Parts: sequence; structure tokens; C-alpha cells
Amino acid sequence: MFHCVFTSSFLLLCHLAELGQAGNEQSAPAVPPGQEKLSGSEGLTRGQQNKLAEIVNGDPKGADNKPLKGKELMKKTGGKLFSTNGKEEDLNEVASIIAANIANVEAKLKKEYDDSYAKNKGLIDKARNDATKLNAKPLMDNHEELDIAHINAAHGMEQVLVHGDVSMPVEGLKKLFGVDGASRTKRQAYYDSLYPSTIWKTGVYWNFDAALNQAARSAVLSAIAFWQQNTCIRFYQADPATSVNRPVIVFYAGSGCFSPVGRSTSSSIQYVSIGTGCESVNLWKVFPVMKESLGLWHAQSRFDRSSFVTVDFTNIMAGMAHNYDAQTSSTNNNYGLTYDYRSVMHYRPGDFAANTSKPVMYSLNSAYQMSIGYQQLPSFTDIAVLNKHYSCYDKCNANATVCYYGGFPNPNSCTVCQCPSGFGGNDCSQRQPPSTGLTCGTILTSTTAWQYLTVNNTVGTGQYVIGNVTSPLHCTYHITAPTGYRIQYAVVTVGFDANPNALCYDSCYYGGLSVKGLDPSWRPEGMRFCCSSQYNQVLTTASNRLVLQPWNLYHYTDFKFDQFDGGGMERNVDYTLLVYLLSNKLM
Repeated sequence: MFHCVFTSSFLLLCHLAELGQAGNEQSAPAVPPGQEKLSGSEGLTRGQQNKLAEIVNGDPKGADNKPLKGKELMKKTGGKLFSTNGKEEDLNEVASIIAANIANVEAKLKKEYDDSYAKNKGLIDKARNDATKLNAKPLMDNHEELDIAHINAAHGMEQVLVHGDVSMPVEGLKKLFGVDGASRTKRQAYYDSLYPSTIWKTGVYWNFDAALNQAARSAVLSAIAFWQQNTCIRFYQADPATSVNRPVIVFYAGSGCFSPVGRSTSSSIQYVSIGTGCESVNLWKVFPVMKESLGLWHAQSRFDRSSFVTVDFTNIMAGMAHNYDAQTSSTNNNYGLTYDYRSVMHYRPGDFAANTSKPVMYSLNSAYQMSIGYQQLPSFTDIAVLNKHYSCYDKCNANATVCYYGGFPNPNSCTVCQCPSGFGGNDCSQRQPPSTGLTCGTILTSTTAWQYLTVNNTVGTGQYVIGNVTSPLHCTYHITAPTGYRIQYAVVTVGFDANPNALCYDSCYYGGLSVKGLDPSWRPEGMRFCCSSQYNQVLTTASNRLVLQPWNLYHYTDFKFDQFDGGGMERNVDYTLLVYLLSNKLM
């Protein structure tokens, strides 16, 4: 049995043999004395509220002296969705189609919830109950970073967008909602009857609008570099006025953050808005709109989502239900990849919530509730689904490259594998190396003897300053049992300064422990642990391996492992490894 707890130092007491390096983890910041908590009716921090007010106050005013919203705002500011031979998409018709179908989507969500509750009553009741016990703190009050949903909702963009940040032409909306007999399009990957014309087979042609600021340009260029490094997709800057390759994506400073999905087969220009607040160096706001341009929809739109999450339709803001529309098995292609709560394309639990003190989405396995959303960079499955959608992996078929633990050959270097988090090496058979500058992490193998490991002040900078959210400090532990055996484990505590809730913030934003092994697939990201109500729950691995990844954005995340007797194993659990205690006390 495993118990895991993180602290500012870590001690490992266990019956296992150390094979690798020492390990570390990451922590979230303790709020300094006198710092105020999150405030505001919208569930935003004071810093976020101030930032959002700055953005909205810059919008033009209507006759009532209030900022314009939605289609009227776009008309006033020259906002665009698509252009075909110089003709812009009709915003009035776009808004009309969306408004006319809100009630239909609400009815669909209610039926989905009723069907799911009838089938999973016990799981859903437990998920709701467990979520109320989390008591996760909102982000620190000086936190200013805004989510795409915050920015677009403040601009009233739900009037002309679907799924929070997706722009569609009139004909696309008719297909989406099945209007006038139009057949619904196929996604998570955009895979309708026109595929592969809806992907950028010969490359993505793009340019910047002249008025786009340098911060937005830098963010876009960084995202382009990432996708070229991790997929076979190539990007070419082109003048939309003269390019013979159509359409051309134009990045411009619109009112919000949004993009069409995939390559338009009828437009000459498709616009991607990187408005004020969207150009953050924290690229997680640029990556979703870029992935949509490449052809992917949001992860929670998958047809099989009801096997993983339930959507509380009663807690969705008025007029926002269409953002939670799901697909059917005939309209959704997930390429055989497992549901990933931590996809960069996944909503956060409370996105578009009417009551921000409660989630809209609950994980049916309540252990994953803190794992929903808030991913800073594309996950392994985000990269894999794009590579599959563009047939990138086909380039490596002749190489017969073997990749372990669910890895795939890198389409840019077929003899080297792309590995799920927690794994590394050319064939993914090794541990993922720690962050640059750290020498932590280890491989542990169970023995019959008790063993102890103590690590102090290892993961983190030791400063009460938030680090780079796109590159948190981390390390990796693998714990193994003999072939044919499984591991029973429980996280005992995660925190620092002897406070088991020091890291207990929304989605473990500032640090915590990521645990893989419960799911039979290694491809999705692991469960996040950082709140006391998550601790001391006995879980069992699907195989003979457990992967622990502590990470840190603030101060330290250290942990203490303590072996426990482990009596009372679950049925078919033949091998009790130990109990780990990860505490966060500076020692």
C-alpha cells in the first residue's frame, strides 16, 4: 500500500530498493500574511477582475453608454470571422442560428444528464459529495492571468461563437446544429465528408494583421514552433492578397480569443483573433485556438464523455449551454486515444458556471476532479491526436520503431519516440528526466525490508514567487512490483510548511503530485493531488508500475514517504508495496 504526501522536505520510509536518483516534487505558494483571497461575484481574483475591467473598458460604448457586446461589438470594431473573395460572413445570421438552437442544446444536455444519472447514480452522487469536500482555494488574489472563457464571456462573444472560442461560417453552423437537414460534422478531430480537404495537407498558410501587437506575434510564433517540432504540420507565412494557396489564416487583434476549426474549403481568409489578454506569454491561451485552426475541438465534446464526466446543466450560465454540446459516435473521431482530463483542449470544471462556487463538470471517478482542465501546454494526447489526424505517424511505418508505454515514433525523427509524461529515453523505456538544474527522481522496487528516503528543499526555488507556468519544476519516480502483481497505494498528504492544504488551489495550480497507474493507458495525464480530502484513499494500479510526478511553481514541494503495513488488501491485489507519506514540512 502506498501513501504519498508532499512537503518542503521529503522523507521516504518504505520497503523498496532504490535504483535511480533522489527525487523531488513541486509545491504551490502559501498565501503570504495579509494577502487577500479571491473575491468577486464572477469567481475571479481581484487581479483578474481588474485586468478584465481594463479590457472591457477599452471596448466602444453603445447608446446606453455601456460597452458593446457580441455581434454589435464586432461590427463596431471591424471584427471578422471569415472572408470569401472579399465578402465577410453575415454576423446577424451567425448570431441568429446560435440563438435559435440554445433551447435544443439545453434539452439535449438535460437528457444526457438524466440518462447518465440513471446509469451512474452512485458515482455521480459521490462525485458531487467529494467535490464539496475539496475546499480548494481560488487562485491567489494578485493572480491576473485570465482564461479564454473569461475574456470571451466579458465581450459577450457567446452570441457569435460556439464551444466558447470557436467561430463558424453560416453553413458550418447549420451542419453543427443539423439545421435544414444538414448532416452533423464529425469531430473531436474535424472529420466531415470533405476530409481530408479540411486539413492543411500542403501546409498552413498564415500572416499577421498589421495592427497585431508584438506580444501576440511572439505567442503565435512560439506556438507555431511547438507544432512544427512535435508534428509533421508545416507553416508558411503568405500574403493573403497575393497567395495562390487558400485559405490564409490571418491573426488579428479582435474582441477576444477565437478561431475556426480546421481548414475552410470555401473561404479565402479565415481569421484567428488574438485580442487583448489573449496574447499572454503563457501560451496555454494561444494553443487552444491554434489547435482549433488545425482541426480539433474541445476534449469534453467527445461522444464518450459521459463515461468520464457528467455535466450539471442546471449550473450553466444562461445562453451558454451550446458550449457544452457533445457529439455522437457517428460524428466524433478520437483515433482510439483515451479521454484526457488534462488536455489543453479541456474546459476547467467551472467554465460558464452560473454559481461559481460549484463545478459544471464532475468526474465520475472523483479522484480525477482536481485533474480537469488548467493544462498549461499541450498534453501527450493533444500532440498524438493531431499527428493521427494528419497521418504524421505513417511516415515512420517503415522504421519499425518500438516505443514503450504508449509512446509514438516522432514524425520528425522516426527512430526516436515521443513519450507520455513520466517516461523518457529514445524508446520511452526510461524515466522522464527532471527539470533542468534538478537531480531528483528515482526508480524504486519493492522488497520485504522497510526503507527510508528523506529529501529536503529539492523541488522548487525556495522563493515565494510564482515561477514560469509553462515550465514548472518537476521530477519523476517510478515504483515497480514484480510482473503479474499490482500496487495498492494512497496519497497521505501534499503540502509544505506542515500544512496539508498549502497547495490546495483550484486544479492544484501552483503544484502538487501527479499520479499515473490507475488507468491501464499511460497516455493520458495523471491524477492531481493537493487537497486533504483527497488523502488516505486506497487505490490500486492497473499494472505493476506506479508513476509519481511532483511539480512546483512556488517555493518548494517536498515529500515524505512512509511505509505502512498494508493489511487488508483488495481482492486480486496480490502484492502490497508500501505506504508513502509525502508531507511538506521544511526540515
